[in-house]
Amino acid sequence: MDRRGGDEVACDVPFQISISRSIVASSFLASCLLAACGSGVGINGESEASSTTGGGSTSGATAGGGASSTNGTSTGACVNRPDAGEFTACQADDQCGCGLSCQSDAEQGSMFCEFNCQQTSDCASVLESCQNNSCRQNNCGSGTSNGQYDGPCNIADAGDGFCYPFFEGGETVGICELGGSAAAGASCALQPARSSPASQLCGTDAFCESTCLVACDPLEFDTCGPGKVCNSFGGLNSPHLGVCKAGQPYDGGFAASHLPAPQIPYNGGPVITNPRVVTLSFPQYQDGGFAVSTYADWIVGSSWLKTVGADYGVGLGTHLKDFVFPTVAPAQVSDSQIQEVLASWIADGGIPTSTESSIYLIYYPVSTTVSGAGGVSCHSFFGYHNQFELSNGTPVTYGVIATCLDQNDKPDYAEAAITTSHELIEAATDPDPQGLYGNPGYRFNDLTMAWTYVIPEAADLCEGSTGSYSDSYSNSYLAQRIWSNSAARAGSTSPCVPVPSNEVYINASALPNGTQFLSTSTSAQIVTYQISPWALSPTNDWYLIASQMFGSFTADINLTGGTAIGSGVIQVNNGVAVTLQVTVPPGTPSGSYAGIQLASDPNTSLTNYTLWPLAIVVQ
Repeated sequence: MDRRGGDEVACDVPFQISISRSIVASSFLASCLLAACGSGVGINGESEASSTTGGGSTSGATAGGGASSTNGTSTGACVNRPDAGEFTACQADDQCGCGLSCQSDAEQGSMFCEFNCQQTSDCASVLESCQNNSCRQNNCGSGTSNGQYDGPCNIADAGDGFCYPFFEGGETVGICELGGSAAAGASCALQPARSSPASQLCGTDAFCESTCLVACDPLEFDTCGPGKVCNSFGGLNSPHLGVCKAGQPYDGGFAASHLPAPQIPYNGGPVITNPRVVTLSFPQYQDGGFAVSTYADWIVGSSWLKTVGADYGVGLGTHLKDFVFPTVAPAQVSDSQIQEVLASWIADGGIPTSTESSIYLIYYPVSTTVSGAGGVSCHSFFGYHNQFELSNGTPVTYGVIATCLDQNDKPDYAEAAITTSHELIEAATDPDPQGLYGNPGYRFNDLTMAWTYVIPEAADLCEGSTGSYSDSYSNSYLAQRIWSNSAARAGSTSPCVPVPSNEVYINASALPNGTQFLSTSTSAQIVTYQISPWALSPTNDWYLIASQMFGSFTADINLTGGTAIGSGVIQVNNGVAVTLQVTVPPGTPSGSYAGIQLASDPNTSLTNYTLWPLAIVVQ
């Protein structure tokens, strides 16, 4: 997303271009996940092994699988049969072990050895069902578009199973499992054979890890009781699946109850691992206010880039060229015109040819107003990044950095430096933010998650945090801190890296979690959130600020609790009870939305703050 700026509260199109650097300071809760819809044997994706992947024949390494399994049917004499187990490729029955026959698997498009059966009870594993006289694992398919597997599925009868994530070769394919009745603490097996003493399945409120562990939702808090914490069980693909285990909260135990920090998902799109940066500016930028070339030389080889890019596979880069346009900058320019200028100069050979590793950073002076990212520069944004294709199909990844006036009506070159760092890392981790030419890279892309509407990319989540960094000659450079998935998982420091040694991380999460969907109404509608401020260690009171960032309607925001300071501003500390009420106006049409952020700021200056997003959509 762009680095936002200015005084506009909302824009009609939230992500026409990736909005990245702002001036102003999702999935549904699966309520039926563990109880109402049923449950079954939990699959520990981190340790499960598997034979093949894809389609209805996908199977884990089932207990009793292969030639040694007991099976309810027989192919007759087993004389001279090879020791070829289930899912072994074959061309004829005599190439399969005892109790198996060579059958065509339509899902796999090949021939495999599979157990014969007449009914589901003939199959060796309780995770298999009899389909077309073959014992096959009931696979849930490839899941929904956002990778969720927490839903009902079929073993023998409609809705008699529950779909759990099954990790295989780096891919999650899902597996359908019957429910059971074993209580928490009872012995169980991950993939029990029917004849095994451990064949019992955990009940609807537990998962199996040798014993039945109580199920919980890692995205909620206080679900396990004292002395226990909710450990993720399903990973990114099923984030609501968890089990209660003994232990202390991940943040060390001081912080008040709160939702865990999120993980920015990878959507399968390109990532620029070693950026080849080309900077472009106008003669007005050569007044000594901001040395574009010097800054670019530093950042591509900096410890800052090495640190912030580590979680996303982005390493050090190269500053290929610093180009100054021969004419002065235009008074106004649109995003489409910027694309035309870049394409023209690339075609003429004036700037280096674009490759999959290229990032073009174009700087406009104070005298230029840029129209793009759903708004105009210095009102809606400080900068943004985007991508287009040349006529030959070559992608062109670029970032736009506007120059705005500071409080003294001087060009704010410090902000231009911070915006450069913001757009560079987002262009590298998510070159095609709209997914116009394929999948996006690292970003929130699920419209049931509030992060998607407000702060979807790695720099957006930390746009309230900046730092000063030095090169080998002790020259200092400003850059924004960037979200780290690994730091967020650890929970012991701020997830915005690099982390200063003396920082106490503060934030405030909100329940209900995720995007809130409403129906159109002739009456005003109120969404009430319970806000949980927390700090990782003792600290002074801080300011909690609630404001609308984007949207097609203007919501009324009422923040109560703590010490009232002003409209939408209160003073809080760790564990203070806070309530936020957001009122949607009567008659708000279907398709409308509002993106709201909670900013936790030590001094209300909005120069060093943390963020938590909220989103409301009217259907």
